[in-house]
Amino acid sequence: MRLLLLVLFLVLSCCGSRKPDSPHFTSIFSFGDSFADTGNLVVLATPVLKDIWIGMPPYGETFFRHPTGRCSDGRLVLDFLAQNFSLPLVPPYLAHNSSFGQGANFAVAGATALDFAFFVNNNLSSPFMFNSSLSVQLGWFADLKPSLCKSDEECQEYFSTSLFIVGEFGANDYAFMMFGGKTLEQVYGYVPMVIETICAAAESLIKQGAKTVVVPGIWPDGCTPANLAQNTTRPIEDYEPETGCLKDLNDLSRYHNSELLKAVKKLQQKDSHQFLENHYIHTEKITVMRGSAFTLPRETSVKLLMSVGPSSQLHRQQLCIWHHI
Repeated sequence: MRLLLLVLFLVLSCCGSRKPDSPHFTSIFSFGDSFADTGNLVVLATPVLKDIWIGMPPYGETFFRHPTGRCSDGRLVLDFLAQNFSLPLVPPYLAHNSSFGQGANFAVAGATALDFAFFVNNNLSSPFMFNSSLSVQLGWFADLKPSLCKSDEECQEYFSTSLFIVGEFGANDYAFMMFGGKTLEQVYGYVPMVIETICAAAESLIKQGAKTVVVPGIWPDGCTPANLAQNTTRPIEDYEPETGCLKDLNDLSRYHNSELLKAVKKLQQKDSHQFLENHYIHTEKITVMRGSAFTLPRETSVKLLMSVGPSSQLHRQQLCIWHHI
């Protein structure tokens, strides 16, 4: 078996036009958070939230011309991947009226790697948290499997030509921990648990027949509009001069990605025929920001972010801004 584990933005580099030697996939199965959710959160949240922000304009306005449940005004990386491989856009699993023969998307905006019970038991839960962790998404995949293949042998063959994406996961875990009162130092202590959960999920999919598994790192958390807007009183020394991003939160992202790379390498070593390529989402987005408005002086960047409006409006807009980068 030849297993390819790679980070999402490395795959994205081929998405402009498909090359003759590009891999051929017959389906895509995606697990993750808001960077991949194509409508699952809307289904989960609608019964309890009357007006969920991603179900209203300006979401979806630039491509679909209407909100689709994506945390973007257009397409996500997952959409470009599907189009690159001549596959239909991956439907959200919770939209049960869809056909999943060519893939399913289990990702939910705000999803965590660690189980919902972990956050409840440690008094870290939030009103904005839904029971949509990685293990829940794997459970949905298990429920779907009988409709895709009937035996272990058939499933091994079916998934051998599928693209699996596990993540990104981790950033929401750390955010909920800090919102719940954990210090940054305490959050670092949970990184190994998060990494172990992600890799266990990847290994589970490999055992079920997956041969191509994407394991993304997390974004530079110190660069998100939400974190920048919520930390306007911090001293200038807390910010990276080249990006205007918060140093300590970016260091946490770097640490997570470094540990994830080590863990994925160990997973790869379990099979001598496995092939591994890795590239960091963190590095890619920092590169984008160095050539964008984020290179403005910190004071200017923060003013631009705060001009969006009150906190509720900022919350709605920040997802659009960030996921469209």
